[in-house]
Amino acid sequence: MRTSALRILSVSFLLFLPACGPASSNAEISPETHTQHQSSPAEPESVGGLGGSVSGLALDCVAARTPEGGNCTPTDQGSTCQSCVAARCCSEQTACNALQPMNSCAFGSTLFQGSAVTGGEIACVMECLADRTSRGTFSGQASDVDQCADQCAASECGSQRASTVTRDLAVCIVGDATQGDPGCRSECGLLL
Repeated sequence: MRTSALRILSVSFLLFLPACGPASSNAEISPETHTQHQSSPAEPESVGGLGGSVSGLALDCVAARTPEGGNCTPTDQGSTCQSCVAARCCSEQTACNALQPMNSCAFGSTLFQGSAVTGGEIACVMECLADRTSRGTFSGQASDVDQCADQCAASECGSQRASTVTRDLAVCIVGDATQGDPGCRSECGLLL
């Protein structure tokens, strides 16, 4: 049960990420990124995919300026998770997938329970939240996100915690059960 719930949530959310990524594959990266960290390029002109290293390109780990260039259009119009995130968390999803500056939310390299997670910090946080759901420890509150953010910092950033951009999107998705805010919990398979 745990494995199938994780797969359904991961597939649903990861299918959403490409549609909310760069508006254009030819989009340029702003040179004005603050507090940048770069991974060591394997080749000067190579660029890894989502969740891999971003070789040769700056990765803004602290979102020191407003991210631009992302969107939140679902790739699967039939996905209730993607539709809910687009309707309720569009600004947060857009920031996560921004290219100017690229940030660790969608482009950082992460591990969850020793396995690489494709899709940046947010995909790792969603895996962690699904794991909390399957173990019966998910409460539908920001504290769930905090627990997962501590496990999902991008390796490029040298931080102990996922970025603010990542946490903002995850908090929007989780909502707050104590305040009657459903977020997108049920649509994304995060059950109390």
